[in-house]
Amino acid sequence: MERDFKCKKEEVPAIAGFLVSSFRRDLVQFSDYSPEYNEEFATDMEARRKVCLQMVKSGAITNQMKQVTSTLKDKTKQLRPILNKLEGYLKLANGTMDISADGFGLTSLRTQISDGNVEGIIAQGNSLITDLTRNKTALAAKGLKEVLTESLTSLINEIDTLNNGQNSKLSERIQTTSDNNKEFNELWAKIDSVLSTGRSLYRGVDDVKLKDYTLEQLLKRINAEGGSSAAGGATTVGNN
Repeated sequence: MERDFKCKKEEVPAIAGFLVSSFRRDLVQFSDYSPEYNEEFATDMEARRKVCLQMVKSGAITNQMKQVTSTLKDKTKQLRPILNKLEGYLKLANGTMDISADGFGLTSLRTQISDGNVEGIIAQGNSLITDLTRNKTALAAKGLKEVLTESLTSLINEIDTLNNGQNSKLSERIQTTSDNNKEFNELWAKIDSVLSTGRSLYRGVDDVKLKDYTLEQLLKRINAEGGSSAAGGATTVGNN
């Protein structure tokens, strides 16, 4: 679901906080303008503001993804020393295996690691494991110990598991973002209604109060006071 608002997501509950206060102060005039505006409207807007504020505060999925990404980088780096050792054994066994040493794809795997292409690492890694297993007798004759192949296999499996988890978290974040946008859009509809009516009530009548219902003025206040304090301790959560 797309956003209905142009400002930053963390600014929305901050704007709502200012507006609820001004709206309650001017409730008599708003109610006189339209019966739609009453204490129930203010209460609902405040409740929606609190829901959105909690969504802004919650960066759990993003933080989890960052942790997985960091772990993935560490795991892929751990592949390099293993590949260096394997390369030596492949050269020693070259000519005694069913494919050449170059055919094992170490260069390609190293490229995938350098590029950070996790799917490529997994695919090329599994292909390497298959080739090593098929030629284990020839390689063992040159000194390759099974523990080295097991270490490679374990690392590739861990990377695969982490990557699946990362993809799952990405899907979860996309869904959460869509759900969040729905809540924020509903709050924004309330905000937009109050802003519009406030301008109708005070334009050319009360310049001071008009500023309380002018989006540009409210954003200036948020930036001046600090978005976090204005929103009640909100923190940015990236694309959530």
